[in-house]
Amino acid sequence: MKLSAKELAEVLHGTVDGDPQACATAFAKIEHGKPGQLCFFANPKYEHYVYTSKASILLVNKDFQPSAPVTPTLVRVESAYTALAELLDYVNAQKKSYKRHRGRCRIAWSAKLGKKVWVGDFVTIGKKAVVGDFTKIYDNVTIGQNVRIGEKCIIYPGVHIFPDTVIGDRTILHAGCIIGDDGFGNAPQSDGTWKKIEHVGNVIIGNDVEIGSNTCVDKAPMESTIIEDGVRIDNLCQIAHNVRVGANTAILVVSSFTMRHNMRFVNGQPQGRSNPVNNLRHDFNLLCSRWKAAEAGRTATIAAAKSDANGAGIAPPSVAFSLRQIISSHIDAAISRDIDVIILKYSGMIASRPVQVDFRLPAFSFRLAPDSHSRGRPYICV
Repeated sequence: MKLSAKELAEVLHGTVDGDPQACATAFAKIEHGKPGQLCFFANPKYEHYVYTSKASILLVNKDFQPSAPVTPTLVRVESAYTALAELLDYVNAQKKSYKRHRGRCRIAWSAKLGKKVWVGDFVTIGKKAVVGDFTKIYDNVTIGQNVRIGEKCIIYPGVHIFPDTVIGDRTILHAGCIIGDDGFGNAPQSDGTWKKIEHVGNVIIGNDVEIGSNTCVDKAPMESTIIEDGVRIDNLCQIAHNVRVGANTAILVVSSFTMRHNMRFVNGQPQGRSNPVNNLRHDFNLLCSRWKAAEAGRTATIAAAKSDANGAGIAPPSVAFSLRQIISSHIDAAISRDIDVIILKYSGMIASRPVQVDFRLPAFSFRLAPDSHSRGRPYICV
């Protein structure tokens, strides 16, 4: 799709600084910009690329003042990062065509499909399921009975939605999602075996939610597992039964949230009852506050809590690790994605019992740039 700087300014409510007829037909990172491409600049640490970029058009914040000559035509907007998201949404919308389509699929006679619903090959839609207007369902999707899906949703190939699941409007489920399967519920028996706990609850997903590929959201044994409006969940995440993820929370890559400590997320903030390792959590947070201003790469040793539920003093081994080594693979991703919270997981034995602790701390603890600061948004990176 070809766009001129003038057209971009109109779409994004910005202004043009340079040639209004400059055109771009592709997007690129600012460090890779070439003629005919559009780039954006929002993070100050990439400013040096502004002066070397050969891109035709560059989106910048309206208050940006270059300190050297700039080759690209600048389109000034309120927020370059937000403008890029709006622009990509605009380009994608131009490609969409809402039309009715039925592939080689199996749809129950009692299911109800709205206007211009697109159904791919080998899709199964169960009894009394309801699919809203303009929703697109790709190949090999299974939709169970009594499922309700809102308008303008996108269900990518290989998604399985189990019975009684409720999904709001404009929700996107990427390939391989499993929504509404049984959670991990087993009751120990006196003979050492396990008895499965049947799950009769469901999953409720709000509006404008996006769930990444191969992520699982388990249904509740009773009541509902709830994903509120505007949530973003990355690939390969696990949301266990009865978890509630608050509105506009973002959960990134290989995260797992369970009910081990009755954890509940409200607006991205974990809420939960006390547990036998609160002292460990407190010590860790205290250590991190001291380490925040220290040099990256320091090794920290943390002692676990020394009391169990019965009050007996049992001191498990210290947990020694290098903070930088553990999260080195995630720091750059957190910074580049504008993440504000990092959660580190610790699994081990306390009072002869296995426990798992999530250490939650601001991502700016690991940022060394002087302009870094927390923005207070509920982003999570594990």
